[in-house]
Amino acid sequence: KAKGLVKKMLPIFKEHQIQMQNTMTAVDKSPYPVIFAGDFNAVPNSYEYYLASKNLKDAFVEAGSGSGTSFHEFKFPIKIDHIFTSESIKALNYRVDRSVHISDHFPVLASFKIQ
Repeated sequence: KAKGLVKKMLPIFKEHQIQMQNTMTAVDKSPYPVIFAGDFNAVPNSYEYYLASKNLKDAFVEAGSGSGTSFHEFKFPIKIDHIFTSESIKALNYRVDRSVHISDHFPVLASFKIQ
């Protein structure tokens, strides 16, 4: 069973890799400060997270507290939604609003100061 699952997932992992490489190329070429946020479907020790955090800061690491978990439809909550910023953008706060139940993800909210 595991072998079949891995075989199914490999093309998805490859597609994520290509998408992240293309996105980060665009982010790196931006002449403006960047806020890059979304459902990455990638935990903090993933390739996608590594690639994004290579040249960007994780707003949760900078201004969050607790677990930062936002996806709750799994056996246990996980952090797969992320907000990254350019160096010149300072995260002032970061929180997950667990009172909103309109999706399988809780909203991730942050405020910033552009320096």
